[in-house]
Amino acid sequence: MAIVFYADESESTGEVFTVAGFMATPSAWDRFIPRWREMLRDTGPYSVDAFHAADVEAKRPPFDGWSDEARAALVRNALALIADKSLCQNLYAISCSFVLRDYQLLSRGKKSSIADHYERCYRVLYHNLINRWVFNGIEFV
Repeated sequence: MAIVFYADESESTGEVFTVAGFMATPSAWDRFIPRWREMLRDTGPYSVDAFHAADVEAKRPPFDGWSDEARAALVRNALALIADKSLCQNLYAISCSFVLRDYQLLSRGKKSSIADHYERCYRVLYHNLINRWVFNGIEFV
């Protein structure tokens, strides 16, 4: 079974580092992605290329020219697509978070970079998938 994972990091407070995203089969993504792009194109006063919740909430570009209602509509539309079981029944949320203060203690005080945090989060995600995932025979794409 092939699995595709789309994820992004979130370092909103500087205290926590998270990699979170969704996994699905390639055929599920083939149905989901066009609808997602359509939603990004058709919601709001102008088309955007990506949804970043922190930028939407903070009214940062490209959402700085959007009204509060347009930004709220984008969030509602994004959540509706993610929850649409008729579109993608096998869309699984997955994440890994580190409290950076605790992470530094585990790292014995060594200075770490964003790349180090990413790499460690992906290791944890991969380990959990291999050891705890309900499906066997996963091939990562």
